[in-house]
This record gives sequence, structure tokens and C-alpha cells, in this order.
Amino acid sequence: TIISVLQLTTNKSLGLFFLGESQFDDSLYYIAKTMFGGEMRVRAYGTFPHPNVLAAFAIISIAVIANDLFISIIKNKVGVLNIKLIFKVITISGSLLTLYLTQSRTVLFSLASSLVLLTMLGFIKSFGLKKTLIAFPSILLLLFIPLSTFYKERFMSLLSYDRSSYINRVELTNIVFESIAKDRVTLIFGMGPGGFLEYHSINNPIKTSFTFIIEPVHNVFLLILSEFGFIGLLILIVYIINFIIKIFIKPKDFKELIIFVFLTPYLFFALNLDHYLITLKQGVGLFAIVISLLHYNKYKDNKTLKDCIN
Repeated sequence: TIISVLQLTTNKSLGLFFLGESQFDDSLYYIAKTMFGGEMRVRAYGTFPHPNVLAAFAIISIAVIANDLFISIIKNKVGVLNIKLIFKVITISGSLLTLYLTQSRTVLFSLASSLVLLTMLGFIKSFGLKKTLIAFPSILLLLFIPLSTFYKERFMSLLSYDRSSYINRVELTNIVFESIAKDRVTLIFGMGPGGFLEYHSINNPIKTSFTFIIEPVHNVFLLILSEFGFIGLLILIVYIINFIIKIFIKPKDFKELIIFVFLTPYLFFALNLDHYLITLKQGVGLFAIVISLLHYNKYKDNKTLKDCIN
């Protein structure tokens, strides 16, 4: 959090390369920037290669610590002057600040979905399903107002200076379908690891005012389809379906409710709106952590997801 704040205030990296910090300043075209208080500033990178990856780390931290705090409350282990409680609250607050400084729209979508889901579960437990559905529009409005206030400039940028980001993503999606339409072999088996970037650089580099942009398509499913073909995509889909059945439909020994509520929406948005979970080393590591946490069973008593909610 401290590194992120200093990066934002100085508008450049801090020289902490031995910690993995990227080297950047606001003069570089390819560096992620956004509007803060009417001024264009560098988004927080921390010690990660991109703000979105830092945001992923922050949301995972929030999920793990909030879940531990939730369990402590259930077991009545939270004291007024509990040092561990103070540390957890400070850590969650720091992670939320870091998340804001990254200005990651993907993680914001997941955080908003998690808050809506948590609120809905609380309402269902207190008032029942029927009253909760009636109150659902009000719940969305109450959560939307503060989130939209903090991220107003970030989303308005899609209509102005950052509109090119949306256009580039559409072009990358078109390149995927163009590449797999070349022949049946590519459609079935793909172009191989790294094949999309090679095809993209040779055939369809995206031209901007400054340079050519060569980057992966911002969708894990489409990237898998282009590089590993229909077979690779089918394997991924089968795994996800099996994962959902085990974790959600037929839960067993499952009591990590907060982790589930926070990380499931995150995984959905990250897989569909970005690529770093399979293209960057830190992203692959975070992907493995998320999957492990969702599979992780801390308690040995046979509690289902429904029991945990009740």
C-alpha cells in the first residue's frame, strides 16, 4: 500500500527493482494511467507488472483476511483490544486503498458483485428470499452510489481518452476468430503456446498514433481457443463445470464462505476481461492461489454451503 501511494504521488517507479518493481514514469506511452482529481496520473503498480495484477493480489488478501475475521466472529474469539483483530482491520483497509489506487475496472466489477452477493445472503437469512428479491433494486443502488463516486473518472474515461482500450480489445477478439478460421487444424489444435502473439505481430499489429500494439486478447477462453484450439477450450470448460459442481452444487466440508463469495466473482471477471492469469508469471501464481483457496477446506466437520449461510 505504501509503495502504491508513493508511486501515485511521484508519478513514477521508486527504484525498488530488487523487489520486482517495474521501471516506469508518466512519459511512457504503454504505462497504465488514469485521471485522479482531474489530473492524468500513473496507476499503482506496486511490485507487480501491471495494476490489474496488483488489484488481484489485493482482492485475494481481502478475501482471506475477511474470511478469517468472519470465522473469528462466529466462534466469538474477537476481543475489544485484540491485537490480531486490529492487524486484520488495518490490512483489509490497506488492501482496499491499494485496490482503489490500481483503478482496476475488472476487480471493481468483482468486488461490487461480491458485496451484492454478501448483502443478498444476509437479507435472505434475516428476511427470507421473497423480501430480499423485492429489496434487490435498493441494494444495488446503495452499493452503486459509493462505488460509482470513487470510480467515476475511471468509467467516464471509456467515453473519452480510454475509448481506444475498448476498441483495441474488440480488434484483438476479431484477430482470434480470424486466426482459427484459417484452417481446421488450427481450429482443433490451435497455434501452440505463444502462437497468438506471433500471429498478431506478423499479420495484424494494432496501429496507434505512437507505435504498434502487440498483446494477448483480453479473454482467457479466447486465448486458449487460439493457442490450444477447440480441444484445449473444451478441457478448460469441462474443468470449470466440474469445479462448479464440486464447490457449489455439491459442496462438502465447505465453510470458507467469504473466500467463496469474493473469489468466485473475481475469477469470472478476470477470465472474461483479462489475460494475465495465464500470460504473466505472477498472474499464473495468483490463479493457482485462487483455485487452491476455493478448493481449500479448513474444517473437518461436514458443513455444506447452505449450512454455512444459515
